[in-house]
Amino acid sequence: MAKSNTRKASKRKTNFPATQVVGGVGNDESQHGSKDDNVTVSEPGEMRIDSSVTPNQKDEDGSPLLLRDCSNLYTTVATYRCATSDHCVPCAYKIGCFDVALDQEFTRTVPNCRPEQCPRTKERQNFPSACHNHAILGYQRGMSVLTLGDGDLTFSLAIARIVLKGQGTEHGQGKVIASSYESLETLRGVYPKIDETINELRALGAQVHYEVDATRIIETIPGIEDEHFHRIAWNFPCTAAPSGQDGQNEAMDSNKELVRKFVANAQSLLCNDCGEISMCHKTKPPYNQWQLETVALERCANKMRYLGRIVLDKTILPPYTPRKALDKKSFACHDACIFVFGMDATTKLTDGGTSVFSSTIPSKCEDKSGILENSVISPDQHDMAIIPVGPAMLKQLRNLHLNERELTKSKQKNRNAHRNEVNRFSGGFQSQKRLKRF
Repeated sequence: MAKSNTRKASKRKTNFPATQVVGGVGNDESQHGSKDDNVTVSEPGEMRIDSSVTPNQKDEDGSPLLLRDCSNLYTTVATYRCATSDHCVPCAYKIGCFDVALDQEFTRTVPNCRPEQCPRTKERQNFPSACHNHAILGYQRGMSVLTLGDGDLTFSLAIARIVLKGQGTEHGQGKVIASSYESLETLRGVYPKIDETINELRALGAQVHYEVDATRIIETIPGIEDEHFHRIAWNFPCTAAPSGQDGQNEAMDSNKELVRKFVANAQSLLCNDCGEISMCHKTKPPYNQWQLETVALERCANKMRYLGRIVLDKTILPPYTPRKALDKKSFACHDACIFVFGMDATTKLTDGGTSVFSSTIPSKCEDKSGILENSVISPDQHDMAIIPVGPAMLKQLRNLHLNERELTKSKQKNRNAHRNEVNRFSGGFQSQKRLKRF
């Protein structure tokens, strides 16, 4: 059975054999495998072994040859602008997923910071209202949305604030059905603010259901069989593991089967013209070995297709905080992406009509040729616009933050030199005064 969307973060070192991936879990960069491993980018995973390339090897412009796999990878303009204009280190890591096993220079010179250090954190609570006329990560007012496995229901609340606030659009009234795998009693015993969250959800007009199995939606949510949704979301799907090491290699087959069952079960509840399923998950090993891009579609009879993955920026979705399963603690997820699956073109409207809501990832974004070759984003482009991530963007972020850190060090060195000079002058002056006294 499916469990809550949140999971236990691994604290165990994982030893990857030579035929598997290298890297770390969570934010602990010290667990990234041997420095002797040879790694290269490969689809659909993030990094794979290749004897022809060595870690930290650089190309002609000094950038590492081993950058993040950019295939079908996207980010919001807001995250990109924060990483560049505001020199935000957490946002740079969200986009670049910089790894100590691949780029020691960057990770040592510009170490990652806690996500709370993002300059947009203080504005987080007011964010949805500032963008209410635009889609936010594919969610818009008037949509019908089903969320599954939402541990403390904060993701559902973030979506409800987007979809249900300011009702009355040309698309009609929106709907949000929020659900958790756990019982209400269990949630109250784990999450101190759960009642506050539920009360706001209901005040916005959302429905809340408990003990819902994401692989048996119709059986566990009464009356839902006649509903159709524009979006169905399940974040960090994972089977329960008594040891708290869920998501590891030992449970990979059961987790893949969980994903297959979920998508096969959920697709019948999607709107035929613009329905999408999204799953947010970490992308560093061992999670990249799940191969969500392909596994999710294995039982869909060619009715759906993989659209791409968007860098998770939880600053955009207040008050959402990914949490461990049945634990109020959060977990590191700077490498997480939202994997988006949509109805295949052959199953959409056949009468020449158009979709009510646009796709989360616009079709114009699918051609990434030359993206950011000149490092230019139009000033009037909205913060919530989805843009492709390419090697040029990753190199730009890397160089920008390395130069910024070197400039900071240089300024600090000059300040220290000036301070020493002042102290030396002041000390000499004081000595002269003492001599005059005698």
